[in-house]
Amino acid sequence: PIYRMFFRGPLSLPWLIGIIGMFWLSLSVYLTVRLLKVENKILIILVAGLMATNITLTSQIATYLYEFDFNALALLASVGAVTFWRTQNRWKQFLLAPLCLLLSLSIYQAYITVTVTLMIWLSLMDLLDRKKIRSVLIEGVIGILFLLIGMLLYLFLGKLVYAVTGITPQPRTDMFHLNNILDTILAFFSL
Repeated sequence: PIYRMFFRGPLSLPWLIGIIGMFWLSLSVYLTVRLLKVENKILIILVAGLMATNITLTSQIATYLYEFDFNALALLASVGAVTFWRTQNRWKQFLLAPLCLLLSLSIYQAYITVTVTLMIWLSLMDLLDRKKIRSVLIEGVIGILFLLIGMLLYLFLGKLVYAVTGITPQPRTDMFHLNNILDTILAFFSL
């Protein structure tokens, strides 16, 4: 509701959703190219093409066009989380990165895979660039910590939102219907 209020109002206009979604997607491509230090124009076009035409995004646009801009913002937040993780500023790593992850998880949980994949990819690039294994390991642990902080924020704020709004969680499709972390873990393993 807050997003709709600021960006598109109560309307679901496909052309507006497309423009806003492409704007968020373009920012995601820009940040990804910067993170991966891609300078070759052909490779930049390939990165943009992969991000814009992958099966997840195109299927989602074909079936849930009215949510494209939301989900493109979730993708941007996932890439933004990694961008803040890569800064040398610790408060950004432990405040802004988890908040970006929280935003991404709050909109579309599946994009956590983008965050984790970029983190692994960048760590591998660091090792190939002959960075010290110890420093790559320390940054990896910091990355795991920010992921945990973001996921815990999502878990606790989600429960808070349900409690305040009175919305009932849906069984099987909503992790917030579970009463505690142990139930969540057991439900995961039962699947």
